[in-house]
Amino acid sequence: MTHARGISPHSLRIVASHSAVAGLCPLIPLPYVDDVLIRRISRRMFQALFAAHGLTLTQAGEKALTAGRTGWLRGAATSMALFPIKKLMRKVVYLLAIKDCGDVASAVFHDGWLIAHLLEHPPRGETLTDPKVLRRVRKKMQQTYADIDPAPLRRALTGVFRAAKVGAEYAAQRLRGGEPDLAGAEALGARMRAAAMGQWRYIDALEQRFRERMGAGSHAQIKASGESSRAS
Repeated sequence: MTHARGISPHSLRIVASHSAVAGLCPLIPLPYVDDVLIRRISRRMFQALFAAHGLTLTQAGEKALTAGRTGWLRGAATSMALFPIKKLMRKVVYLLAIKDCGDVASAVFHDGWLIAHLLEHPPRGETLTDPKVLRRVRKKMQQTYADIDPAPLRRALTGVFRAAKVGAEYAAQRLRGGEPDLAGAEALGARMRAAAMGQWRYIDALEQRFRERMGAGSHAQIKASGESSRAS
């Protein structure tokens, strides 16, 4: 099994690869670079997901989907502030940075997963390229995040960065030029996909709550639709 109720393997690869790159940003010891890069990576992820479904995401649409911070995203402020004293607290600083990596990756992953799910099961009568619709979608996403505890998936993704210490540090170095390097984080993205696949119960609950917020169909209807599309 390579996907949950309503997200394709291709969409999962897009979400995981971009989330992996975004999650590397806290390892860059340059103030303010992380926020800029995270937003840029998120925009590219949304563009790729829309393009995968034959749709074009406008700048207004990008702005709608990236409005405000995901409630769980602390950013990398803590680790950035501590980098100047890393020689004194190297182990503590690294552990804080890795936690930030997990927080960022989790936030971007959640955003990407819900958008991918929505694109593969669009609400009837809604035009998903309309910025007004996307502003509503973003609001419902944030409400969904306020309803659930992201700890299961966040812990799993943090574990990926902790286990891939050397590879993560090397990939982060390639980000310092300011451009996301998806190829450089390919191995990390694969590990993130594997980690997410161990959290189906949580992801199903996330999707269910999002559908409720969006006023979409039932869990059974979504499942039947997904099975029908795969069979065809």
